[in-house]
Amino acid sequence: MKYKIQQLLEETLREELQRYECIKNRQTSCPVPPNHIYVEPTNKCFLKCVMCTDKEIRGKPGEMSFSLWKKIVDSIAKYKVKSPINIIGRGEPLMNRNLPKFVEYATSKGLETAIISNGVMLDKKYATALLKAGINKIQFSIHAFSRETYFKITGVDVYDKVKKNLLDLLKLNKKFGGKCYINVMSVESHINKHESAAFLKYWTPRVDRAFVTPIYSIQGESKMAKESIKSIEQKSGVKIGKSKHKGCAYPWFFLSYRQDGTINPCPYDFKTFFNIGNANDRDYDLMKVWNSKEMQKFRQNHLDGEYSYCKSVNYTCEECEVPLALHTYKGLDQYVNDFHIVFSREYASILKMAAVSEGDTRN
Repeated sequence: MKYKIQQLLEETLREELQRYECIKNRQTSCPVPPNHIYVEPTNKCFLKCVMCTDKEIRGKPGEMSFSLWKKIVDSIAKYKVKSPINIIGRGEPLMNRNLPKFVEYATSKGLETAIISNGVMLDKKYATALLKAGINKIQFSIHAFSRETYFKITGVDVYDKVKKNLLDLLKLNKKFGGKCYINVMSVESHINKHESAAFLKYWTPRVDRAFVTPIYSIQGESKMAKESIKSIEQKSGVKIGKSKHKGCAYPWFFLSYRQDGTINPCPYDFKTFFNIGNANDRDYDLMKVWNSKEMQKFRQNHLDGEYSYCKSVNYTCEECEVPLALHTYKGLDQYVNDFHIVFSREYASILKMAAVSEGDTRN
């Protein structure tokens, strides 16, 4: 077991170094498959989080079928993608009751799976089903450390239930050998910022990772950001210009599947302006889509810092703040410099397996 995990880490690192060289050498064709894949089991959600997309943007409510899931997973398995399939999208994944079946099928194909959930529906029964199916990583998005703040952000009074579900999951995970990587996160805003320190102090010793990420604007300034900038300009008398977009690394490692099979190259394109294919197509193939003409034009725009192609598909990349704000990297150059950080976070579940295996060997 220990040897297999070590071998997996070595193979994964070798593959990621190829991606690293591809970006460093400014190549538009990527020889290795995406290492960050989102699959949206549903675009439905019952919370009303202030920082999330409107229901209108999510499109017509729907759920991914098991047959479509199998087709996507089979293509991912064909190219031996080693990073987890991230089961997330514009809705709450657990609302698709086939999720344990989805995870079980991916596990049978030798693939890892990760779920990002608000945790409301993840009671003991659901959690047990997912752990039995072989889930590798579960992330709770809580965004608060009190009932009052949670309600302000989500519009639903279920904070105590979510907290209990996470604590129960941690106990269940221990019974299953502690192999599932569990973390908890909060998107920080002026509503919950006063609770960030307490949030981290409480959850850090209990989960594999607890973190707070800042709120930032995607595809243009958010209302919150606009108000802050306007206030600073009025007080200082200085006009604040927009920071230059530094190019995004996502086109070299990310691919997303909507619940209807639509394929998209950006995790923040909630309206799905940029449609580069559909997994329902008869000739669908992961690497064919990954290195399509559209994807290569997309990458070239980010290398050049000139976004004419993005604009032609109604996609305003140059107004997006993600490459300027994301804590993992700030633009393509920073991605290259911080490769070791990106690698360790992306493959945290594999690293945990290695640690668990090491502990078993010592015992």
